Amino acid sequence: MDEIMQGRTHTCGALRISDVGAQVKIVGWFDNLRKVSKNLGFLILRDYYGVTQVVIETEEMMNVIDGINYESTISVSGTVRERSSKNAALPTGEIEVVPEKIELLGRCRSRSPAQKKRMRTPV
Repeated sequence: MDEIMQGRTHTCGALRISDVGAQVKIVGWFDNLRKVSKNLGFLILRDYYGVTQVVIETEEMMNVIDGINYESTISVSGTVRERSSKNAALPTGEIEVVPEKIELLGRCRSRSPAQKKRMRTPV
């Protein structure tokens, strides 16, 4: 797993408002998805260091995400932008990443009931 993480530019807990406009690559576990429509959704990517919101704004990216199950390891490459609706409870709550590429690195085979229950918490 270490060689997978070496390609990232930031951890999921590291991005801040000062990073707006930066091209980044983050790697973590597919924690949650709040799907609003066929071309809008909010994915939460989690690693040991924190969480980052990834905003899906195209049907093409939504189709990529639809093929990935929760807790799978993915990489997201994209641009950091300021959130329109901030979450002061999170260190990364002022930003989100708009993906240009989402890549499945490792598929999760199953999730425990505790993981499923925790996934319901909005970010």
